[in-house]
Amino acid sequence: KNKEGLYEAVLTRFLSQFSARLRTVVDEPREPRDYLVEVVWAHLDYFHEHRDFAKFFYAVFFGPDESALAVSLMSATREVQDLLIEACQKAVVTGLVKPERLEALVTALNGMINLWVIATVKHGAEMTRDVAVQIVDLILDGLATRH
Repeated sequence: KNKEGLYEAVLTRFLSQFSARLRTVVDEPREPRDYLVEVVWAHLDYFHEHRDFAKFFYAVFFGPDESALAVSLMSATREVQDLLIEACQKAVVTGLVKPERLEALVTALNGMINLWVIATVKHGAEMTRDVAVQIVDLILDGLATRH
């Protein structure tokens, strides 16, 4: 039981640090595409800096759904997900992405972020801001209303 409490404290600490970092990114004024790039980069950079936490995060994420730790993880990641959605909504409000494509944008960014973090943790993939730019550009090419 003590071990689980420690794991939960680690999870909460790192995710609240990350949420605070992401909040700063989302609150800074910038161009709509740049919001997306900086949000993606914040994810990639944070989890690259904290690789051991990333391994722990995915172990819990892909572990049993009914564990108390998994329940805490889903609760703790809600704020991070809300911040990603907020950044994506800025792309919709400015006309970069059509409103009916908001969910697809959020899902695509989530998917690419997770794939790149896993590639970094498992295979040592290089993590740079340019990767974030490429991810956003690739997704916007399929979702943008104009270039």
